[in-house]
Amino acid sequence: MEISVNRSLNLLLENAQATDWNDVSQLRLALLEIASHPDATEYQFQDAINIALDFDSPQTALDIHNAYIRRFGKDLSGDVSRRDIEADLKSKTKKEVAKKAFIRQTFFQRGHFSNYFTVHPVRKIVITPRTISFTVSHYYCLTRSYEYGHSDVLEIRLRERESWKSFGGGSSKIKERTCKVILKKRSFLFDVSASCGDFRNPRELVEELDKICTVQNSGTDWQ
Repeated sequence: MEISVNRSLNLLLENAQATDWNDVSQLRLALLEIASHPDATEYQFQDAINIALDFDSPQTALDIHNAYIRRFGKDLSGDVSRRDIEADLKSKTKKEVAKKAFIRQTFFQRGHFSNYFTVHPVRKIVITPRTISFTVSHYYCLTRSYEYGHSDVLEIRLRERESWKSFGGGSSKIKERTCKVILKKRSFLFDVSASCGDFRNPRELVEELDKICTVQNSGTDWQ
């Protein structure tokens, strides 16, 4: 019976390691289920921790380590110590705090349509202390991501003008603010209007962009 249980747990560990997890929360549930099994061995706890770290989930690794201590009343021996896991978690937390992500609002949050027309809209902008990345819609519902260093940004321009915006069955006049980030071989255009722009917190987005390269006001048209 014990051999059968161990084989089942080993199979669960193998599946967890082989799966391409898009949702880390599902990986967490799978590994914690293994760790909570009453017949899980020290080696299986260690394997679960290693898998969590392989998928950049140090919090899950630490929770599994703590579960081992609660069950066996001692620290888990192995290649990765509790101190290593805590250091990994601290490093990841610092990186996440430093990273700013701006995600495109939904169709209805933008007031049905964007304030300007574009075939390949910017769906996500991520700014870190050294890089800026753009995720752009492509054909057949696919996306492409482009990452650059701050020094690759040549100019950032901001255009402001009055425009009509549709809301439900009606429309009203708004101040449209469009931002263009210019690089050597490519540029990205997106709306940062206070009213129904492409992204939440457009003011914060412009402030973060200004830290990379001074945002220039282009008036009512691109210069």
